[in-house]
Amino acid sequence: MTENLWEETNTFEPQTTYKLSVGALELYINLLENEWTFRHSYLTQDETKTEKKIELSALKKNTRDDLDPLRFINANQQKTLQFRPRLANKSIVAKPYMPVFLPSQQTVTIYISTPIWLAIFFEGHKQPLLELPTFKLSDTWFGPRPHKGELCYSSRFSGRIDLKALPKRASRIITPVKITNNGADNLKLEKISIPCDYLAVYLNKNNELWTPTLSILREVDQNKTKVAIEKTLHPSLEQARRVGEPRVADPSRLLSKTIDMLFS
Repeated sequence: MTENLWEETNTFEPQTTYKLSVGALELYINLLENEWTFRHSYLTQDETKTEKKIELSALKKNTRDDLDPLRFINANQQKTLQFRPRLANKSIVAKPYMPVFLPSQQTVTIYISTPIWLAIFFEGHKQPLLELPTFKLSDTWFGPRPHKGELCYSSRFSGRIDLKALPKRASRIITPVKITNNGADNLKLEKISIPCDYLAVYLNKNNELWTPTLSILREVDQNKTKVAIEKTLHPSLEQARRVGEPRVADPSRLLSKTIDMLFS
């Protein structure tokens, strides 16, 4: 178990194969003369079967030569890498396993977890060498019509509102989604879009990865429904450290969308 993977700078020995396991991802790392090679594979296509502990270890011999390598050459010999957790490079559309309704004039927080996108950096560099999902999500279209919307990833959620019932899964990032239904009728939560580009990642004292709270306010006039990223962090992030940056800076920290784009 690598407890501090997300905060450490990791040193690698030349001519040695290292294996990093995160979720379904198995990443094989080799340091050569002024060159890094990376090979990777996935253990499973079942998103619920990826609860192995995160582990980085040196192997006794080279393995997985059957996998195509990704080569990164550089002028100066670099012996260290940093691994950082990010959210997906597209929004994730999460669908409940069973129908979920929120009555009128109710507010509830649902906890949705999504797979880590593993970002690999040279120390001091802002742009990653490589990014890999720790689980391969399928694509889906999210929007009210074929010509209005965006290409996203598809995932599932259980709709847990009790934090104690949330499984401890080291390969996933928890996003609290606070939903307020000020509409006149029940709100059926058929799909929830997580705007991954806008969310930072925090590591709390329990070594859990979290994002800020995504707040969704549904008004009587559905066109005035809004999404906001709350500035105040969830109580579970007390003494948390910021370990992953959002892909897109949003100075206003406010995303406004219609109800069509939230629950289509």
